[in-house]
Amino acid sequence: MRTTRRVASWLLVLAGVVPVVATATPDLGDGTFWWSGAASSGDAWNTVERVGGDDHTNWISDGRSDLLPVDEDTYVTTSEHAGLEAVPPARVESVVTVGNLYVGGWTDSFDAAHGDPRGHAGALELIRGVIETGPRNYVRVGTRGADGHLAQRGGTLTGDQAISLGWISDDAVGVYSLDGGRIDTQLHVGVHGLGILHMTGGVIGPDGVRVGHGLPISEDGLAIPGVGLVNQRGGVLAPRAIVVGDHPGQVGVVAVRDGADTARFAVPEVYLGRRGTGTLVQTGGVVHVSRALLLGEQAGSVGLYTVQGGRLDQTGTNTFGSPPVAAGVHVGLEGTGQLTVIGAAAELRIAGSYHQNGRSLLSCVIGRDGISRLEVAGEARFEAGAELHVTFADGFAPPVDADWTLLEASAGLVDGGLSLVGPFAEELALRVESGRLSVRYQGDGDSVPRARDNCNATANESQTDSDGDGYGNACDADFDGDGEVGPADLAIFSDDVGRFLPGSALDCDDDGWISMSDAVCLQDQQARGAPGPSGLACAGTVPCP
Repeated sequence: MRTTRRVASWLLVLAGVVPVVATATPDLGDGTFWWSGAASSGDAWNTVERVGGDDHTNWISDGRSDLLPVDEDTYVTTSEHAGLEAVPPARVESVVTVGNLYVGGWTDSFDAAHGDPRGHAGALELIRGVIETGPRNYVRVGTRGADGHLAQRGGTLTGDQAISLGWISDDAVGVYSLDGGRIDTQLHVGVHGLGILHMTGGVIGPDGVRVGHGLPISEDGLAIPGVGLVNQRGGVLAPRAIVVGDHPGQVGVVAVRDGADTARFAVPEVYLGRRGTGTLVQTGGVVHVSRALLLGEQAGSVGLYTVQGGRLDQTGTNTFGSPPVAAGVHVGLEGTGQLTVIGAAAELRIAGSYHQNGRSLLSCVIGRDGISRLEVAGEARFEAGAELHVTFADGFAPPVDADWTLLEASAGLVDGGLSLVGPFAEELALRVESGRLSVRYQGDGDSVPRARDNCNATANESQTDSDGDGYGNACDADFDGDGEVGPADLAIFSDDVGRFLPGSALDCDDDGWISMSDAVCLQDQQARGAPGPSGLACAGTVPCP
């Protein structure tokens, strides 16, 4: 399917690459709305009425039309096949009222009268002023095989029904570039097609936003997926709710990427994977959720949220919905969810509750630059099978006795069922104390992984092991090799006190001298009665490893 094939190339939009649409068009005189797709200056400007006796449709095709404030359907398209990047945009700079607005379009009646316009792109630019659709009318960008691009630099787009990007076609892309102004109507990104919202400024609100939306349908016997991509680098995204991955088979991806915190995502309710698959990746900006964040709400859904930078704030504490759901963060309700926080740049503050089901996990990656932290003021509830994944970034080991608090719950933990897993699980201990869930690093302070550390309770970066028995000198006072530390080992040590013996097994601190600091090591080992502990499986045999 073409939509599926085109998703990879359009993912460039999320990296800041958007289709190039010409904006330098000639001044064609007065008129509230004009279109610059004529092949030459000699072509006539025209309005084509729809066949079949319906005269309430303006077709703007290689021509210019003044749009009167009447409830008329309007199509912005070309009469020649052209890629979206080659289409000069029509412009709106005052107040216009239309019926249904199609940017790039196709209908049976137009096909019959004028030939198949499938693949005829359309481009529209709102500079200032207002575009308003009439009652029960909508805006569709990229429809029925025709790509569409709507760029808004200022003004307001408002109406009774939704703006749909990528509508009922596996062969079209609908793109909305919001650089300024305001959208005051519902926005559906990816409705049985590929829809893309690239946001660098402006305001979206307060009506809802759905990314990857629409009930399953088919065309020519093939299912048409809804794929929606949202790239927010600036501006304010502030609808009442945003649903990412609304229906089964639909996919939505949202990226909040601004590092200067000018991108503000302020939404009371966020659903990642309501019935489909929803993903949110945050590398900057502020995501403010005043009621609830739900990852994997219904059975079969998948919700993924990765925070690599910026801040996630959840502030509400009241229940909502029917049946009631506690305000807070829910990683999996009936579906599957994953919340991942990476590094000190990721900050999460939760005023409500935290809930995690047995199919979902919380994953934290701790880097050299600091702590990933999740603070919960309300109840933290973990169903049986819930997992906390904790790993260290490559080449990083925390200092001795570092206390990495990844989750706090003042009301305590409910239902238990949380397990600690991951490649470094043996270096961490999970415990609950005073209503607080802590993950404490249990290492000795050196950078050697626990499983390869020949003294994993004593820092010894050099890993010196003079007798080759798998216990480093820093934790091995068994000088006679009998597996115990006792009087015979003290006698051996006493014979060489004060001597300079580099490489000797008696040199606990690895400074070359047999001194009082080495005697302290011996004393500590005598209290334990045995060398070690060592992380090496072969410890106690020679040679090891």
